[in-house]
Amino acid sequence: AVRKHMGESLQPAFFKHWKGVKNAPFSRDLADSDIKKIMEDAMKRSDRYGRMKRAGVSRDSIFKAFRTPVPMTVFSYRGEIDTIMTPWDSLRYSFFYLHAGLMSMETTTGAVKAYVGGIDYKYFQYDHVKMSKRQVGSTFKPFLYTLAMQEGEFSPCTQVPNIPVAFDMPDGTIWSPENSDDAREGQMVTLKWALANSVNYISAYLMKRYSPEAVIKIARKMGITADIPAVPSICLGTPEISLYEMTRAFNTFANKGVFVEPNIVQRIEDKNGNVVERFVAKREEAMNEETAYLMLELMKGVVTSGTGARIRYRFGLNYPIAGKTGTNSDYASVYFAGITPYYVSTLWVGHDYPVNKLKKGSSGGDEAAPLWQAYMSKILEGMEDKPIIDADPTSLGLVKRTICPVSGLLATDACKDDPDHKPVTDWFLADKAPTEYCDMHVTVSICSAENAIATQFCPPELVQTISYILIRPDNPLYAFDDEYLLKALPTAVRTELSTEEFIASLKTCTVHSDGSLSIFQLKTQSQDLIQQVSDYLGSAANVPEDRKNQLKDDIAALEVALVGYQYSEIEPLYQALKTDFTTLQSDMAAQTQQNNGG
Repeated sequence: AVRKHMGESLQPAFFKHWKGVKNAPFSRDLADSDIKKIMEDAMKRSDRYGRMKRAGVSRDSIFKAFRTPVPMTVFSYRGEIDTIMTPWDSLRYSFFYLHAGLMSMETTTGAVKAYVGGIDYKYFQYDHVKMSKRQVGSTFKPFLYTLAMQEGEFSPCTQVPNIPVAFDMPDGTIWSPENSDDAREGQMVTLKWALANSVNYISAYLMKRYSPEAVIKIARKMGITADIPAVPSICLGTPEISLYEMTRAFNTFANKGVFVEPNIVQRIEDKNGNVVERFVAKREEAMNEETAYLMLELMKGVVTSGTGARIRYRFGLNYPIAGKTGTNSDYASVYFAGITPYYVSTLWVGHDYPVNKLKKGSSGGDEAAPLWQAYMSKILEGMEDKPIIDADPTSLGLVKRTICPVSGLLATDACKDDPDHKPVTDWFLADKAPTEYCDMHVTVSICSAENAIATQFCPPELVQTISYILIRPDNPLYAFDDEYLLKALPTAVRTELSTEEFIASLKTCTVHSDGSLSIFQLKTQSQDLIQQVSDYLGSAANVPEDRKNQLKDDIAALEVALVGYQYSEIEPLYQALKTDFTTLQSDMAAQTQQNNGG
């Protein structure tokens, strides 16, 4: 699969991209002196240079020999080429070739099923699976999202603002990463959409919410041993990690949160087939199964509608797949890590020298994911279609809750009134599922004549319903500049007030008041009336059952309306209860008088 995809697709495209370009295949940004140094470093690592050096040949003679044409055989995907060229030119020729590495392991046993260290062992004897360490780019982001899911503060459908995030660095500078494009910039987006589209702002938001040390800790549990500096930029995938470590880390998701060490040799048999030794992979829990399930739900979005969607819409691989693409700095190389019910396979495509670049715009979804698909479509042929984690979410301790995507708390009617941030139903860790109701949304009817709370006397054409979002000092959104905050949440209001206090602070329309009660007076009188009626029903005797039930229904309806601040809803219910109660009192008084003989 590697040889076919590289030889028939990526390599020809790369040759075409660099055709006629000065200094090809080196980056246009490199000076001649930089290219010369890269070439000399490559020369010093070559077998030819090593043999001549060990033979005592002088430096000048070695350099002269590398500039002298000699017969040689060089690599090509169409077969070896016998030619005459200088060793120096042969080195430059080798720089035109892209390289790749692929590793595939069985999710439950850890058995390594495929290990492709490079495109051709005879000519390029370097292991790109275990020896090579490159910046992994956005393929690192799932470690950060795992932390967010594990802490239970977020769910895949939680929304966060897609706006810049700044970090104060120890040297006094400010670091603020940028997005790769402006898709939905300034809007509230779900974590699932953010991971699927590899949004840097959201990764930075999560990193600021937690810490580099916390992310490194979870990565270590999942099998990453490479050096990772505890700096904010790791949220973009700056760490240099081998494909081997990335494969076993991603396998943890598929294996229900249990890390399993890749097992290259499962057993040793003698000539008669008797098992001499069996090797069992090391296993250790890295996260609970619930977290693994939520992460798989997040990463399925990468393949269904995100940066890895090419696997679905172009190649038609309709199978349960979760994954993550990655592109490192300046298009030096690309990644794809893919998870299926049976195997986890990761691959890398790029150059041995990071200063050599893929064409601008290259991505893990375009260059790496198709190679993964070419391999996996053959491997999965005829295998049973089943979920990656084959379990009912409720059996894992997950519960469904309908939440406000802004606050992450249980949704209220006020949340439903926000047209841009409707409540969503999602899975949560049972012990960390929200239990409190959203206190950020508040819906108020505003009369435009005075930009004040509308009364029943305000003309309907002047009244509009506004869903305010209260941002209090303990909310992370409070720290954002107004420019960005109001772009993401146009009706956001910074306040230290409770919902009740905020509503009370708003002016009631006086233009159309006609002496009516304010909403606050109406709510107070309604609550007093409810108490009065309840006390009466608790003490009065011989109240007809149907009249008693009618009053109870009136109270229930009024109590529901009192949760909000809609004058037009509360006032008629208040009047209905008042009328029914007054009528009952009058009828009961008449009955008493009649019983006493008039």
